Order: sequence, then structure tokens, then C-alpha cells
Amino acid sequence: TCYGFVDGLERELGYFSLDELESVRGLFGLKVERDLSFKPTRLSKVKVK
Repeated sequence: TCYGFVDGLERELGYFSLDELESVRGLFGLKVERDLSFKPTRLSKVKVK
């Protein structure tokens, strides 16, 4: 079980499973990928964007 901020159909903070994340398919059937350039950011800054 994971906890995080999701910006999908809705913007929400909550729990999700790795299995659920791995099963997500986006445009053209693309899978979710890890962002190698990710830098931790305060949630207050992310929600403003």
C-alpha cells in the first residue's frame, strides 16, 4: 500500500496499491513510469500549480 498525491481524473491525496498503479494504462496503452528526475517538493507547492 502506498500513499501519495494523484493528478488524474481528479487531484487527490490518498492510498493506492502498487498493483493498481502497475495496471494503469494511459494514452496509447502506455504504462506509468518512474520519473528519474523527480525532486521531492512540498505538497503546498504542488497543489498551487
